[in-house]
Amino acid sequence: MLIPTNFAAALFLLLLSLVCLGSWPNMLKLAGKRWPYELFYIDFAIGALLTAGIAAYTLGISGDLPFADRMLVAGRTAQAWVVLAGFLFNFGNILFVAAISLVGMSAAFPLAIGTALAITCGFHLHLNNSWLLIPGIGLMILTVTLAARASGEGIVAETNPVRQSGKPARPMRRSVRGIVTGVLGGVCLGLFYPIAENSMDPEYGVGPYAGILLFCIGVFCSTILFNVFFINMNIEGKRAHFHDYFRGRVRKHLLGLAGGFIFATGALAVTLVNVAPADPGIGAVLTFVLPFLAVLLGVLWGLTVWKEFTVEPKPARGLLARAAMVFACGLIVIGFGVAR
Repeated sequence: MLIPTNFAAALFLLLLSLVCLGSWPNMLKLAGKRWPYELFYIDFAIGALLTAGIAAYTLGISGDLPFADRMLVAGRTAQAWVVLAGFLFNFGNILFVAAISLVGMSAAFPLAIGTALAITCGFHLHLNNSWLLIPGIGLMILTVTLAARASGEGIVAETNPVRQSGKPARPMRRSVRGIVTGVLGGVCLGLFYPIAENSMDPEYGVGPYAGILLFCIGVFCSTILFNVFFINMNIEGKRAHFHDYFRGRVRKHLLGLAGGFIFATGALAVTLVNVAPADPGIGAVLTFVLPFLAVLLGVLWGLTVWKEFTVEPKPARGLLARAAMVFACGLIVIGFGVAR
């Protein structure tokens, strides 16, 4: 299987992961508000699985240990853990997508990923790095707080759509729903990686190509199950129906597939660097920090391209800018702490 063996290749893959992981939600924005995120996510899961399968059966079959042999070496238990990680990730990612629909990319990214990093730090905390990780956790909590305040400042109160019975639903602030879904999604995103981490060991784990394939199988299999739950919850907008999926335009489906392709490409790129058996010389801090800079890219997309919070009070955009800066500082501190 093809893996990075030098600094240039590793740096390219990390930059690719940064761009991909920070940009795939643009496909949801391009699909438009009339295309429910639940239906978008079906195509997203299909696109991610197809991308992982193509990568495994092309790039993953070359070299001394093809991805199929790697799965045999790892065993059934390691495979099951990776699939389970895909399930947990998927629940958090659907919540993240719902948060994007509610409060936009610029707020959802720091809400979800800031929470996820605060959770993940707990699994890396020990005596040697506590003086770095504890302040890092504090900075991530501050990031989430600033993003939550920005959502509250920037989105006015509104009521849910009228139910089919004709009775109006209880009013709830859109910003509150966005904050809650973003933070809950971040909790799930912070818990999934420790589950899969041990199964991705370079020598005895499933390896990058098999790992991403199994992970995306978990994402795909759980999508329909979770979508039933989220459609019934009706978190955002008019209630979706599964039969509407087959009535969608080809462009809508292609955007969902593209979103899955971009995400799976970014996930595979960062996984290849993290599990490379030979040290490409990129450094543990840079390896950790670069992919998470996707949050800053996501905020930038939301504020500049999609003009989020432009018609709302100016403090919202200022709060998001501060959230991005605090996140960057916290990320660097956590990077040095995790690398110790």
